[in-house]
Amino acid sequence: MDNSSPLEDAIRHQDRITLAAVSSAVEKGSATLAFQPIVQAQRTKTPAFYEGLIRIIDDSGRWCPCAISCPRPR
Repeated sequence: MDNSSPLEDAIRHQDRITLAAVSSAVEKGSATLAFQPIVQAQRTKTPAFYEGLIRIIDDSGRWCPCAISCPRPR
């Protein structure tokens, strides 16, 4: 018998389907490159550089949150 909570069960389920969803989106070309400006604490008006992030778009056309696109550390 599993003594996990409903939340832990939901997280495990999401982990199982995440890699399949990302793989499917890549195969379909449903990914895009987004640029996030990174600013210095002392100079917030001008970006120091831009970070490029790959965003996965799900079957309904929504951008998946980064936490879903990036595997959680174990």
